[in-house]
Amino acid sequence: GDVDSAIRQVRTKMVYFVAVHHYRNEDAARALNGFPELESVDIVEEGKSIRIVLRDGTEDGSFVPERLIQQGFKLRSFKEEEPNLEDVFMRITK
Repeated sequence: GDVDSAIRQVRTKMVYFVAVHHYRNEDAARALNGFPELESVDIVEEGKSIRIVLRDGTEDGSFVPERLIQQGFKLRSFKEEEPNLEDVFMRITK
């Protein structure tokens, strides 16, 4: 199949990276803890961003920036984790 089909086949979780203005990533991570759609919320890259893993069955993370903005945070970035194509290939060919 095509690359997108291969990625969907091996991807088990949706992962996003978020960063907010004024270095308030720790505050934003605390604000996100407890939402039932989120499996984990971790500070990464020496505090420069937040790594968010969605629970099984939750495929759309667009609610994350919406909730942060509602709580007064200003977003610097929001992006989906890019899968490593080598890992995708290795998982399919096992």
